[in-house]
Amino acid sequence: ISKQPDSGAVVGVDVIYWSALPAVFSTRVSVVGEVIDVTMRPAFFWSFGDGSIAITADSGAPYPGETISHTYSNPGTYVVILVTTWGGTWVHNGIARVITGVVRKTSVSIVKIAVAPTLFKR
Repeated sequence: ISKQPDSGAVVGVDVIYWSALPAVFSTRVSVVGEVIDVTMRPAFFWSFGDGSIAITADSGAPYPGETISHTYSNPGTYVVILVTTWGGTWVHNGIARVITGVVRKTSVSIVKIAVAPTLFKR
């Protein structure tokens, strides 16, 4: 999990999240002399540590292209969990089949949210 800013954030200000995983994973393997093409795509389950979640096929992006962000209402330290589940197909001799089973990766990050004064100037 990547987040911005790294050192923490302020209550009421968006924290931007993203994963550096690719949108598509493709590879060609040889098994007992047979060529098999594998294509997999991730799905993302974000738990922001305050009871809020997001489920998406989007891995997010850093600023300014951010697509996944979360605003915390209270100061504190939050454990953010990202569960990435991979699904896809494999192809042999032109016939595609769904990959059975689950490929899952869990990532954990800590974000600290603080209260900061706001100054208005003319």
